[in-house]
Amino acid sequence: MTSPPVRFVTAPDGVRLAYAVYGNGPPLVWAAHWLTHLEFAWESPVWRHFVAFFARHFTLVRYDERGCGLSDWTDRGFDLDTWVEDLALIVDTLGIERFDLLGMSQGGPIAIEYAVRHPERVRKLILSGTFASGSFIPQSQREALGQLIELGWGQSNPAFRQIFTSLFVPDATEAQRNELNELQRRSTSPALAAKLYRAIQTLDVSQRLPQVEPPTLVLHSIGDAAIPFELSRALAAGIPNARLVPLPGDNHLPLESTPGWSVFCREIAAFTEVDEPAGAEAANGGSVPAAPVGPKAERAAETARESSANGAYRFGRCIVDPRSRELRRDGRIVPMEHRAFDMLLYLIEHRDRAISKDELQQAIWPRMILTDSALTRCVMKVRRAVGDDPKRQAVIKTLHGHGYRFIASLESAPPAP
Repeated sequence: MTSPPVRFVTAPDGVRLAYAVYGNGPPLVWAAHWLTHLEFAWESPVWRHFVAFFARHFTLVRYDERGCGLSDWTDRGFDLDTWVEDLALIVDTLGIERFDLLGMSQGGPIAIEYAVRHPERVRKLILSGTFASGSFIPQSQREALGQLIELGWGQSNPAFRQIFTSLFVPDATEAQRNELNELQRRSTSPALAAKLYRAIQTLDVSQRLPQVEPPTLVLHSIGDAAIPFELSRALAAGIPNARLVPLPGDNHLPLESTPGWSVFCREIAAFTEVDEPAGAEAANGGSVPAAPVGPKAERAAETARESSANGAYRFGRCIVDPRSRELRRDGRIVPMEHRAFDMLLYLIEHRDRAISKDELQQAIWPRMILTDSALTRCVMKVRRAVGDDPKRQAVIKTLHGHGYRFIASLESAPPAP
């Protein structure tokens, strides 16, 4: 799947910046920060739920900062003025006149400075897990972590990975730690990663806080070890029209499976006045089911609404209830990621025919860049949830070279209580 495309714009100093636009709705610009890769974000369990949530509610604009991801791996322009100018260049290139602005981590000071310089452009400001001045990092930690980055960046050494993940996502699973390690390897080189890390420490917008005009939402995990919660408390106190929302948990980046994620989604939806579907905080850690986009997905959603009015679906030992978005097997609820549930329901509602991989991708991951491996992993999750044997394939049949088809004998069932 090639949509949405990654595009490039050249800064005045000749550095190419990669950017992409996702979703539909009011514009939201996500200020670039350390450790991103536009394409890998769709696969990464650290970032994909963020991208999916924002793309569901907004026309989301993302870009890789210079020296990182798909932008030029240069060491030029690692300073506040250049980073703010890069943000302005992306916005002006797209011709966006007024928008909501998100600043996470390193992106916070950049977003604050942009909002002060261009108050007429920023409708609302969202700050998450960030700070006003990078000087909060103790000198000993700066030197130690900087050296570790130079030596261990992108390596498979578990000792380095544990140090890094314990700061940013201490609640991560082993799989998530491995994915974070892969993100490190893809995002930039060891030398650039260290230089970016050290440059972040020079950021300081402390004196600009009283000049921030847009309404501001400040979110921060209470136990954040990477950037202390007290720094966001100071941000909210220094910005005239700001509100602080503590997030439960210790993760610098709220993981989809943690309580902090549902609070993050709910507060941003309310603050920006976008609609969050009722019951969106699913049982699988508060993730919010993605609303399908596109004609095929809209037809699937309509069919699902009709079926939910008539009850649930039963096959073998399973009952699927579209209304409550629950899968029950042997009478017990089986936790499912929202995209896995979407895939299962789509296959059921189109069981009269084989579904190609392209159609499935467009229906479940609208406008996203997706790899074949991501699709295969999702099918595996669906099979595991319904108890299907991948070799016997009694529920979902693989049609090699084409796609998949739901083949289990199906009957209507009353909705689960």
